[in-house]
Amino acid sequence: MPKTVHCRVLLFLLGLIALSQLGTLAVSLYLTSTFVGLNNPDQWMMARLDGSQVLPFRHFSMNLVHLCEQILICSAVVLLASAAAIWVLRRCVTEPVDELSDGEASDQAADAPARPAPSAANAHAVVPVAAKGEAERLASLFHHLVHKAHHDTLTGLPNRSLVMDRLKQALAHAERHNHTFAVLFIDLNGFKALNDNHGHRLGDRVLRKTGERLVRSVRSLDTVARLGGDEFLIILDQVDAEQAMATAQTLTTIVRQPVRAATGPVSVGMSIGIAIFPTHGREAGQLVHAADEAMYRSKQSLGQPAFATPVATAAAAPNGRSFDSTAPARLLETWAGTVRGLRTLRASPLDQPRQD
Repeated sequence: MPKTVHCRVLLFLLGLIALSQLGTLAVSLYLTSTFVGLNNPDQWMMARLDGSQVLPFRHFSMNLVHLCEQILICSAVVLLASAAAIWVLRRCVTEPVDELSDGEASDQAADAPARPAPSAANAHAVVPVAAKGEAERLASLFHHLVHKAHHDTLTGLPNRSLVMDRLKQALAHAERHNHTFAVLFIDLNGFKALNDNHGHRLGDRVLRKTGERLVRSVRSLDTVARLGGDEFLIILDQVDAEQAMATAQTLTTIVRQPVRAATGPVSVGMSIGIAIFPTHGREAGQLVHAADEAMYRSKQSLGQPAFATPVATAAAAPNGRSFDSTAPARLLETWAGTVRGLRTLRASPLDQPRQD
């Protein structure tokens, strides 16, 4: 109940109590004053009841005692009512918010407008412990969901979306600082047979072990990702072709190490395709596609790492920009087509004068 309603109800009850006590007090005063005015106590007024019994009025002293009792009762009632009023008013002031049930609290929380973000001036305000704990829990949940969306569930490595984003960042960094980097496309050899013969549980263990070995074998600035199935992608930052080939051979040797299983040690091979920026492409999709094709050639050569096919070289312009070497041929073809079109329009009948 709101505070104003509490006060109005309290005032109404106090008014009723005062009126009732004031009426009793007025009657007592009237009776007392009546008997004080009598000069002869023997000549008290008598009142007859049903013709036979006479009931005398009380003595003056009795009326005086009755008056004192009424005054004491009125004082006690007024004091109790005042104490109750003070207690209720204090509770109304100190506890203006009533307790709500779970349903009412959820409804009010849903209908309440969103509070604005605290300004810099109020940054020093003390945050309640419950709200701080809830904010930390929501932040932890948010980071967990973001990590789960960008990382592989089985191995914990970056997934396809995250590695493509990092590949674009590596492209921008390489173009800005004029250095090369390598993209390694990896596929495990004999993994399907291992799954069929030993079960998916051992296959998952081999995938996790392979991911751990790849991460331990490269630098912290490199990226190891799982594209899906038994395919992995590695970005080797700031390396040339020779360094990329040496790293690929080392990875091949490390991954071939056997993994312990219940039936005995098992091992899988690995095929690696290598694409170098900018020799084998200048775009993220182009580099991944070139490394994928080189991986298939690596499978044909019994797991030896293979380089991708170089793309057409680009001629450098005087201002440092690159352009396609086939552009002049296309421009000439376009110019020849334009000239033929102009000749056709000149010879068209629309330009011939009309003959009347």
